Parts: sequence; structure tokens; C-alpha cells
Amino acid sequence: MRQWQFIFLSLILFLSLLNLSFCGNDSPFATRLRASMKHKYILDFLIKEKPEASIFHGDGLLERTKDSTWFGINETENDQALESFTYYINYNIYKITGSDYIQYYLLEGYEVSGLVSMFLLSNDTTDLQLLDKRDFDASEATNLEFKTINNIPFIVLSSNHGSGGSGYLTYHEEEALYDIDQSKFLLQYESSPLTISQAREDVDSTIVILPDSLLLRQITTTQFVDLNNDNSLDIKEEISQDIIFADSKNVTPIYWKQADISTHISHKTNIYYWDAIRRVFKVLK
Repeated sequence: MRQWQFIFLSLILFLSLLNLSFCGNDSPFATRLRASMKHKYILDFLIKEKPEASIFHGDGLLERTKDSTWFGINETENDQALESFTYYINYNIYKITGSDYIQYYLLEGYEVSGLVSMFLLSNDTTDLQLLDKRDFDASEATNLEFKTINNIPFIVLSSNHGSGGSGYLTYHEEEALYDIDQSKFLLQYESSPLTISQAREDVDSTIVILPDSLLLRQITTTQFVDLNNDNSLDIKEEISQDIIFADSKNVTPIYWKQADISTHISHKTNIYYWDAIRRVFKVLK
């Protein structure tokens, strides 16, 4: 064999091995995806991390491996996303600055039903490191948004889920405010904007099922206002609990929030002041 033929074949073999190192068993779909991506190092991280192994059960992963529609660049629906793509599930790439003034990559993995995973990655594209991670149940319809408070970009996670085999009607909304500090996701505040239940706890801690015409409702209202005139936004949280009139033909959150009250149970106000030095919300005791 001539020397130039040997060199050529060696080069082909090297490129093939390099491709396999990037794409594992996903070739050729992941190969084409990587070639079209701006942030290739993010895909390289996912291939190495193999997060799909913890997402799929049964034949779900195998079926998507065979289908090219699960590998590709997506139109960016979120203006803050640097790039959107599909690698078994959908992903959005963000750049975010934490309260420690360090820049990070934030990778959001989601299905149509909601958020699946949230990855916090280092800013070093030559040696991308996983710093922190949160996994979610897609059935709880968790959504990710950003909100700037006191000049810090917070991650806002909102979710809702209904009856979970309790035998009676329940509905629950949750909202959590995350910051990034010292390479970790830091939970700063969480609340339950709306909780509905057909059961209530009696004075002796026994569970009492309400009549079909009534429901227990708890509404939490959260306001970001400057409560102590220090030019920083604090949190004012008001929690109201009532027995409301139910309508079996109307089981939507909008109806429950506006439903007439049968019996008022309680009202409570909580205050969380912003600590500008530690950059955290702390509860007023």
C-alpha cells in the first residue's frame, strides 16, 4: 500500500473514532445535529452525561433512537435562549449570572408536558462541568421563567398537579424562586398560589371529607414591594384559607379562585426582607 493511501485510511479511521466519541450510539442523527449546532460543547456534555437513561423506561428511548425527528435544531421560542434543540427531549441553552456575579450556562430539558431537568454548567466551554442539577416529574407541568429582582436574575419554577390517588379531589399549584450562588441552585422562596381539596383536617387531626357542594381553598398572594424604604424589593405574602361553594361542572383553577366563600377560616401575612449583604430573603419573625 502506498504511503499516501495509508495516511488517508488512517485519517478516515481517526475521524470515525472521533465521531463515535462525540455521538456514542446515536450516529448518524446526533452527528448531523452536532454539525448544525452553535454550542456543540453542550451536546457533547449531554452525550457524555446520558441524562436520557434516567428519563425513559421501557421502549421509549429505543423508539426515539430510531426516529430522526428527535434530533435537530428548534426555532427559539424564548428570546433569552441562546439555542434550542432536540436530543431525545427538547433543550434550551441560557447564559445566566448568579448572585455571586459568576456567569454560568443553564440547560433546560423539557417535554411538551413540562420541565424534565435543569442543569447548571460551568462557563468553561473547553472543559464543561456539571455543577448542579434538578430533576422534575413532567406530569406536574413545571415551567421555567426568569425574573429580575434586586438586580439579580432569578429562576422561577411554576407547576401544578391534580388528584394523586387520594380518593378525593385535590389540586395544587406551586411556585419556587431559585438563585445561583457558589455554583449551586439556591432556593430563595417558595409558595402555593392555589390549593384545592375536598378534604380538610379536623381539630383532632382526623381527615374530614367535605360534601360535594363544598371545597377547601387556600390562596397565596405574593407581592414584591419595598417595605422598609431601603430601595430593595421585599416579599409580602398573604395566605387565605376558606371553604368555598363547589360546582361539579366547573373544575378549573379560574373558577376556584373566584368562587363564593361559604366559610372563612383564616388569613395570615408573612414578610420576607431582602438582605442586601447576603443577597437573600429572610423571614421576619
